[in-house]
Amino acid sequence: MKLDVSGFDELTTQFSRMASDELTKLENEAVKDGAEIVKKQQEQNWNRSGSDGEHIKDNINVGRPSKIAEGTGINVGPKMSLRWRGKFVEYGTSYQAPQRPVERSGAQSERAATSAMMRVLERVVS
Repeated sequence: MKLDVSGFDELTTQFSRMASDELTKLENEAVKDGAEIVKKQQEQNWNRSGSDGEHIKDNINVGRPSKIAEGTGINVGPKMSLRWRGKFVEYGTSYQAPQRPVERSGAQSERAATSAMMRVLERVVS
């Protein structure tokens, strides 16, 4: 008995690509869940001024997951039109000390964000 299978290499490649795509989607979902926790913490750390207009506290955005050297990264911070004001608060000026709301929120929510990402990834394992 002889069995001739043609296209097996292409099929293996396609299965590998499908598995890779699913892992990428899962990794992106995990990073987004972690970023949402950081976003909530950032909203708590920013102060709101008494003036009218847009406030950074009300305009924290979560970006899209992207590939970086360490794996997958995501940006969490003020929307682009308010980011220039946020730099003064984050890094300070000659008139005010740095308040570091972005840095603090990352440190404060690191454990919770990591746990949220692990819960997403554990769904696949179990």
